[in-house]
Amino acid sequence: MNTNRNDLLKIIALTIIAVLSSVLANINTLFTVMFLWVGASFVSISYASDNNYNVLLSSMIYTFVQYILFGSMNYAFISSAIVLLPAIILGKTMRRKEFDDVGYLLCTVIMAIVIMATFKIILADANFIKDLKSAVDETVKNLNSANNVYKLPTQIDAKTMIKTMKEIFPATVVIISLMYVTISKYMAISVIKKQFPQKPLELESFNKFVVPSKLGVMFVSFYLVSNAIAFFGYITQEYYKILMNNVLYVMAYILMMNGLAVVMYSIRNTKSRLIKNIVIVVLVFLFFIINVPLVILGVLDMAFDFRKLGFRRKRYE
Repeated sequence: MNTNRNDLLKIIALTIIAVLSSVLANINTLFTVMFLWVGASFVSISYASDNNYNVLLSSMIYTFVQYILFGSMNYAFISSAIVLLPAIILGKTMRRKEFDDVGYLLCTVIMAIVIMATFKIILADANFIKDLKSAVDETVKNLNSANNVYKLPTQIDAKTMIKTMKEIFPATVVIISLMYVTISKYMAISVIKKQFPQKPLELESFNKFVVPSKLGVMFVSFYLVSNAIAFFGYITQEYYKILMNNVLYVMAYILMMNGLAVVMYSIRNTKSRLIKNIVIVVLVFLFFIINVPLVILGVLDMAFDFRKLGFRRKRYE
């Protein structure tokens, strides 16, 4: 596969889209979702580029624009590393179907590590925690003063909220990373099929998404190891519970994705656009607000294979 002139022009266009999407996302928090187009663009660039020089040049242009906009080289490098590194690696792993699961895991882990490292640097500043505590206390105070009928429980204070945030922080970061990687991938698949039809793409659409087998093995291994080290007293029971809660949150999110894929698969041949739109609105509601039905559906699909996709091991035969 050689990157011809026509493909090169498309890569340049994708770089411009990524830059503009980043600018919009940074201008207003309402446009934060535009970062997904950054990910999708660079997944597509990475996949379509046979010459890594094109990927490197696009990354440098994106980072340089970040530096011009915000005047901080540290911010430019960190923000670029968070969104570009997993997207580029994902694009390369998508070239080999047998690396599909590895791509998910690797890119999610890399993005989560970069985000956690960034927050560790931020949290090293004592003023950050102090300012956060003051902001939470002030918010609770204002809410109580504005509502004379209902008072917030007295146990809701900055210390309690910050403690809770710390406990679920790892799961939150992993879920955000997994969401970014997953959505970027399937957006990129659509872009690649339309803009680079000559490139071989054997990956399935989202409605055939299944829980990666290696991910299941990893969670089971983590559960067994955590139980063992807790049993022998290497970690406290409180810390063990925090670990398990984080694992359960991540697993629930992945099962939600599996349940969502089952529903999307079921309506794929529906001719009525109205029905499809209604189902999509309901799915968005379930996914972000009442997600238990999707989790249950994801578990049942793993057991009964509603979509008749066969055992996951067949994907590698």
